[in-house]
Amino acid sequence: MKFLTTGLLMSTLHSAAGIHQNTDIFYHDREMIGAGMWTFESSGVNIYSVDGMTLKKSIPASQIPGCQSSDPDEEDSCSYFTYASDGHKYVWAAAFGPNRVDVFDIDTGDYVTYIPTCSTPIDLDYHANTYEMWVHCAGTDEANGHDGHIDSFSVNNLSGDMKQVNLNVTGRAYGRNVVHSTLGSFGYATVYKMPYLYKLDLATKEIAKQIPLPLSWGSYDITYSPINRHVFLRSRVTCTCGTPTSDKPSCGRGGGSLVDVLTGPSAGMMQVNGTTSGGCEGSLADTIGVYEVDTVTDAVVGSFNIKEGTGQGADPVATPDGSYILLMGNAGGQGLCVLKAGQNGQPSAVYADIALNFAGRQPGGMSISDHVFMERENCGGCIFQ
Repeated sequence: MKFLTTGLLMSTLHSAAGIHQNTDIFYHDREMIGAGMWTFESSGVNIYSVDGMTLKKSIPASQIPGCQSSDPDEEDSCSYFTYASDGHKYVWAAAFGPNRVDVFDIDTGDYVTYIPTCSTPIDLDYHANTYEMWVHCAGTDEANGHDGHIDSFSVNNLSGDMKQVNLNVTGRAYGRNVVHSTLGSFGYATVYKMPYLYKLDLATKEIAKQIPLPLSWGSYDITYSPINRHVFLRSRVTCTCGTPTSDKPSCGRGGGSLVDVLTGPSAGMMQVNGTTSGGCEGSLADTIGVYEVDTVTDAVVGSFNIKEGTGQGADPVATPDGSYILLMGNAGGQGLCVLKAGQNGQPSAVYADIALNFAGRQPGGMSISDHVFMERENCGGCIFQ
């Protein structure tokens, strides 16, 4: 009896030792990549040194399940739309084909897993207090169990299936969302064809309020400043199109339709040939520009446009600490407007109009395609592409 007991004990200890050894090797022998610059490409994910000179790690599309082609005659390819870091554990990348969010280890760059989500995930934002990554999708995917437009994932339980927020939009719901520790259990979302800002209850996953955006057809790009607890969002409007004297000479590839125009020189014209939303960005009707909304009272406190004579409309982007809001405008590369966040409930102030000389765009076009903020030795800056 003693021998059998000892033998059983030794066998158990041997198995346990093997498990602990494997775990120890994983956690203590991992190769850390340190600070880096991540790029998400059709060929996969590459991680470079901060200066971009050294490739530290590469994960080819063939090693990412969602990027692998089912057709042996086709190359493996990734279709990433946006990406974000939670700052301490993972880097997240939203992709479609299939609809999912890929998760990578922030320390090693290793591929971790994928999480299925709603249709066409286009925006990611992290809530530092709840340890949740929030994604805005362009549509539902009820056939696969995704009945909402806003999904969320717990950093501490990647396999957890949370309730989604349905925005009650017919058709597609392209837009952006913003969450932040200073907003508590509420978040905000835009939809390109809805004339209000959605306030979301992140606890119940329900719409808490719809904040009217006067004269708007919808809204899209959005950013947040914790300095004054205001959100800044790009208004989208309707406009005439199709003739040299229209708000926009071309109606685009989709052609025109009958619209009611509420802004610009054609304001008041009803059921005229025109277009809407993104098709009117930079047009003569894009006069609202960026709305500023106080999240304490959920009221619009102001609106801003770019420097007169350079164009119309802008995409707002806040600096990491929220002190300044950059208005990347449809200025044909001529300039950049900078707002300085002030007191809660009061409109921000125009801090500077920075002259630029980017080439390659016509008046009313957007020349800035990307940006990154940098800070070193108490000197902050932003690089544009």
